[in-house]
Amino acid sequence: MFSRKKKKSGSSLKVFFATDIHGSDVCFRKFLNAGEFYGADLLLLGGDICGKWVTPYWRESDGWTIRAGREPVTGLDDAGLAEVRAQVRDAGGYPHELSPEEVAELDEERLAALFDELAYKCVSEWVELADERLRGKGVRCMISPGNDDPEAIDALLDAGEIVENPEGRAAPIGGGWEVVSCGIANRTPWDSPREADEPELEARLRALVAECADPTRTVCNFHVPPQGTALDVAPLLDENLKPVVKAGEMVTTHVGSSAVRTVIEEFQPALGLHGHVHESRATCRLGESLCLNPGSEYSSGSLMGGLVELDADGGVRSQQLTIG
Repeated sequence: MFSRKKKKSGSSLKVFFATDIHGSDVCFRKFLNAGEFYGADLLLLGGDICGKWVTPYWRESDGWTIRAGREPVTGLDDAGLAEVRAQVRDAGGYPHELSPEEVAELDEERLAALFDELAYKCVSEWVELADERLRGKGVRCMISPGNDDPEAIDALLDAGEIVENPEGRAAPIGGGWEVVSCGIANRTPWDSPREADEPELEARLRALVAECADPTRTVCNFHVPPQGTALDVAPLLDENLKPVVKAGEMVTTHVGSSAVRTVIEEFQPALGLHGHVHESRATCRLGESLCLNPGSEYSSGSLMGGLVELDADGGVRSQQLTIG
């Protein structure tokens, strides 16, 4: 348990970081509340903010039917449908009214277009909610895209009143501190919207960190974690993208980026904030750089986070992984 904390007066900069909430309404609302709860100066959401799937529902003679799990839920009245829709949204899905005939006609291209439309609508609503909830609170809010997020959402993040999109630039956050952000990942088996080969990714990261004045006052918000650390351990997948199991144990491997590791080891920023690998909730050090991945359990509605206090003289004063 973590109790409500007050800000210290000017002695440090407190950052609350979360990532990979994948469309979960309840996780986003918790993220917005974290500024006041933890006394944070900056809320930073590190990518993969869009959901994972579309959940169709339709009206039948005995009420609403919704495909909210393995088996459709049937016979719902309006209140029951609203409750299940909210559950789907909290778990990261996008409920949408479609007839069974329309569902049958959804090919890959149409489904992708519908998903992008619903993701765009969700992010638009989230930006409006953040602007409303945080206005006048004195808390900055940065939301950056990740590799799973369609590029169409960038314009929404750019247009926020309170919400800022730090992607692809060095963004000052006070006290001489800067955040540099990159949501692009090294190649994955899923061919997600924002991926690059390691040499291209390394070139992008080098160009970003070159904009920063002082490594001891730099936060690298790189969505993918450094390769070969406790932050990038994931199940090994076979050719059918199924986890490999041997002797009853799931086989794991490192899936992070060698480019991220190279740039952090060479540049030595004070802090690396990462996500992408939901299972690898951990911290590690690469030389003088503290790196953390708060992990993700968005489908359960739990917001995993990292609370970091940046010292006025440079470097990280304290850090803790949170859950709420």
